[in-house]
Amino acid sequence: MFVVSLALTLLGTAPPVVTPETSVGFLIVQPHGRGDARSARGFLDDLATALKGAWPETAAAPDLQGRYHVSVADALASVAGDRPAFGLVSTGFLDAHGDELKLEILARPELPPPARAVHHLVGLADSSAGDAVAARNLAGLRLAGRACGELGFLEERVLSGFTGLSEAELLVESRVLSALRRLRRGQADVVILRDADWQRLVRLDKTDGLTLLHESPTTPESPWVSFGEHPLAEDFSRALITMGETEAGRRVLKRMNLVGFVPVTEEPSR
Repeated sequence: MFVVSLALTLLGTAPPVVTPETSVGFLIVQPHGRGDARSARGFLDDLATALKGAWPETAAAPDLQGRYHVSVADALASVAGDRPAFGLVSTGFLDAHGDELKLEILARPELPPPARAVHHLVGLADSSAGDAVAARNLAGLRLAGRACGELGFLEERVLSGFTGLSEAELLVESRVLSALRRLRRGQADVVILRDADWQRLVRLDKTDGLTLLHESPTTPESPWVSFGEHPLAEDFSRALITMGETEAGRRVLKRMNLVGFVPVTEEPSR
């Protein structure tokens, strides 16, 4: 056995020795998201604790260290300076940088019913913006929402088939309520938001005077990825998928407004 282990080590194929002191980095990339690295510290620590609590019993959980970025430039600089093992990244970030960073999807979020993985264009019920949206021509419209900060994602996924985007004004808002405030004050014509956000507004009875103008094709929610192949990818994926079985994991998922995470070989129920 010793000879075999030595041979594997010399060939560079021996499994890594992981201890609770082994540092493994992960990052969250949500362009134009809420907060900053400092305000996210507590959540990152809670997420790391939940993942370690769900780590497969047959393996030692590493020391997970998280980072949070709301700027693509900061995220890319962070990756270049200290390449993480895993990340929860926006679909726009994955589309734009997946190939160069060798990102491999590990798991996708499962939304709470009835939320679906689509985006909506929302306007005021008495606005003429609906006519322009129906004609699929956005020229001259003021569009507000977080998705406005990821042009490639907006153009290729959310607004596929629309024209006039280059002649529209894009107003980046990290908070849904801030975007809706612009709409109600006449400072925006259309708000772009996730169905999960719309469903939350419905539950809170905050949709008075609003109307759904358009529903996008499927826009996958932010996936967990590995930065290239990683020896702990399987264990990390299992921890993600079983995280909801622990109290700490359920608390984190509740803060993320998610049911849990599902393997990439399975489609979310919603």
